[in-house]
Amino acid sequence: MRPALLGFSNLFIGAAGSNNSGFGYSAAVGQMVYNESNASAVFGNSQYNKGNSSLLAGRQHINSKMNAFLAGQGHDTTNGSNGVAAVGQFSNITANTAFAVGNGSSHTNRKNAL
Repeated sequence: MRPALLGFSNLFIGAAGSNNSGFGYSAAVGQMVYNESNASAVFGNSQYNKGNSSLLAGRQHINSKMNAFLAGQGHDTTNGSNGVAAVGQFSNITANTAFAVGNGSSHTNRKNAL
């Protein structure tokens, strides 16, 4: 199912989109990429972003925090704070995490190298 292409001043390429017309100034590029935020860039596969001014690159990220940077695979900011950054894969982001290098193997096996 293709996501809706709503919002203003957005760039959608591939199976990407937003179903909320109140968000804009963002780029969503890739397959199954969803962005419902302002001033964000979301690139890759199976991405979900609701955090303003965030950058997601890679695959399977879930972001709900503002000013987040996620690169790699499978990061989830649900339990994190605004401004969190993570690289690697399947990091364990908590309310005290500022930067994580993930070395987990799945959404149920989250670990940080540091």
